[in-house]
Amino acid sequence: AQPNARDELINANIGGIVNCTTDVPCFHEERTTSSTLNLMKYCRVAVYDVETADMITFLWGATTFIHSVLTSGSSVLVHCRRGISRSATVAIAYLMRYHGLTRDEAYRHVKRMRPQINPNRGFWNQLQTFEKRIRLQRNEEPQSGGLCHSVPNTHGSNGVDSEWCKAANAIYSTCREIESEEVLWTQMDPWGKLDDVLRFKETTIDLNRVLVLLLDYTWGRGVLTIDVEWLVFVCHRMDQTQQQQQQTLDAHETLPPVQDRVQTLLYDNDSEFSKLWCGKIYEGQIRKIVQAFSLFSKQKTR
Repeated sequence: AQPNARDELINANIGGIVNCTTDVPCFHEERTTSSTLNLMKYCRVAVYDVETADMITFLWGATTFIHSVLTSGSSVLVHCRRGISRSATVAIAYLMRYHGLTRDEAYRHVKRMRPQINPNRGFWNQLQTFEKRIRLQRNEEPQSGGLCHSVPNTHGSNGVDSEWCKAANAIYSTCREIESEEVLWTQMDPWGKLDDVLRFKETTIDLNRVLVLLLDYTWGRGVLTIDVEWLVFVCHRMDQTQQQQQQTLDAHETLPPVQDRVQTLLYDNDSEFSKLWCGKIYEGQIRKIVQAFSLFSKQKTR
């Protein structure tokens, strides 16, 4: 959605936008004085248009987002760079999940509406896997709660690891504007794995390990804005849990804010993260993290 398309979006009753790119800004995400424009919600599917890109992790949340906006009476714009592969894949997935179409039926329907679509081979195969997941979900008992409660958990129960990061990031990116913070977190950490890390006093090593894992995931994807926001959100949750645990500690023991630990890991050349990350850690990337923490804190104090 182009920055000068605001009036067109309003006239088309667009209430939600699915941005299927890693770098195109969400131009209409900023709050304004207009109550109408404040209703514009965003879902980010931050993947590259390459066959090896992990699209399927985002499909459940993205289709949940589309369904949520449509049932509220608004329309949804799904876009990528050229409207050929990434956005088409999300549109096909929505028809599969909410209209009961097979992958091939959904593809033909979207193709009639927009003849130039052509999901890449990797996305096409992932849609087949998505179709199987839909079938499995339909055989399970319906779950109560928010819309994101229907997101199937695929990252196991083996603790906070790279798979946890991938799934939690996808849920945050796609559902953060349609669910409350608490419901969102319940879906990001359904087994309370992260809270378990913070449950006891002797958690410094485990906590640092988790933070290194979060930073490694964020840097591995290029320090994308949406991933930085996810990182800050997770750290905020960790701070909340630490504050709760603080009540059980001796009065003279104070746990430093998670934000401080993150900055130490980034600025200290001998930190665990600096040793793990093979590439260069640029000052601009660190500044992006620091600014995101600052912005999040300001929003929380409003």
